[in-house]
Amino acid sequence: MTRAGEPRAGGSAAEIVVRFDTTNGSFQLGEICVRVGGHLSAVSYGTGTPGVSQASARRLALTAAAHMREAGGAA
Repeated sequence: MTRAGEPRAGGSAAEIVVRFDTTNGSFQLGEICVRVGGHLSAVSYGTGTPGVSQASARRLALTAAAHMREAGGAA
């Protein structure tokens, strides 16, 4: 695991990032879970290195939270 944390988006959020080194290259897999009100959303991604930065992951989480608020009318 290369990163785990709380991106501070929505009511709560969590991020987990795992890096795999193989003979064909290095890969990063990540998942960001965001809760807004009673709704939960997960954003999963896979990429080659250098991967998704912590700042970019936070922007993904904030975007997901904003969409959830718009769609569900949650505060």
